[in-house]
Amino acid sequence: NTNLSIPIPAAGTTFLSSRGWTSVDVVGKHHASFRFINTHLEAFHPLVRLAQAQELLAGPVGTAPGPVVLLGDINSGPDLPVPENRLAYQALIAGGVVDTWPILHPGDPGFTSSLGDDLVDPPDALEHRIDMIMFVGAVEPKRSWLTGNDPRNRTESGLWPSDHLGHVAVLKID
Repeated sequence: NTNLSIPIPAAGTTFLSSRGWTSVDVVGKHHASFRFINTHLEAFHPLVRLAQAQELLAGPVGTAPGPVVLLGDINSGPDLPVPENRLAYQALIAGGVVDTWPILHPGDPGFTSSLGDDLVDPPDALEHRIDMIMFVGAVEPKRSWLTGNDPRNRTESGLWPSDHLGHVAVLKID
């Protein structure tokens, strides 16, 4: 429900940056069920991003009948240099959502962003972890890794496939 509106006076209009989420309730082998949620929270306004995280907690996370796997570009993280940019992450954690990365990689910052808007930055330019795999309930993180920073994956012109790395995890859901 909460999105960033950007007035464009010269055009007499407003641009709406609509971010959201998708979810599916999954029934797996042996009838283990869970809710899988993918999101991309607002990148350019920390209070809109915080409101979106709170909506997730009140909506698909909070109403799930069992375990939840929440992943996506949260655009927030525990160690971002601007404190306001940590608010959405902190709200999710305070709401009972658990971040898999520090469990499986203690002391490793796990940077996933950013290889630059022009996709040409060197791999050591990564400086933030905002791409998360998180959970609530009877979920056990087994292993995880980052992908997408192998120079062999660049295009012929030297571009990365994305400005973020991929984050992959193996989770056991009871």
